[in-house]
Amino acid sequence: MIVDKTQAKQNEISPGVCITHYIDKDKGSGGVSMGMVELLPGTHIKKHFHKVEDSMIVIAGEGIFIVDDTEYPIKEGMGLLAPAGVPHALKNNGHIPLRIVYTWPSVEVERFFI
Repeated sequence: MIVDKTQAKQNEISPGVCITHYIDKDKGSGGVSMGMVELLPGTHIKKHFHKVEDSMIVIAGEGIFIVDDTEYPIKEGMGLLAPAGVPHALKNNGHIPLRIVYTWPSVEVERFFI
């Protein structure tokens, strides 16, 4: 299966934060989901959690990854993991868009904002 960006589901979840969801049940996946989140400079994703692990890789930019209440500086080339059920958030404190590819070990994943 190949999914072009024009075929992916795009959703602006808050001003300056866009999620492009490439792989999921609707595209024929039986067990994984994958997409990309882009945060413009100065934006953030509010603290939330999933019932599954959230595995990510930073492909551009820099920012802050917050897990529970601990802040970690992140930059291009870093892998990130938010364990299932653990609150996490992202902030772009850089000068270019922060782009992160994410994967979930499920095709039906919900985001629960705190």
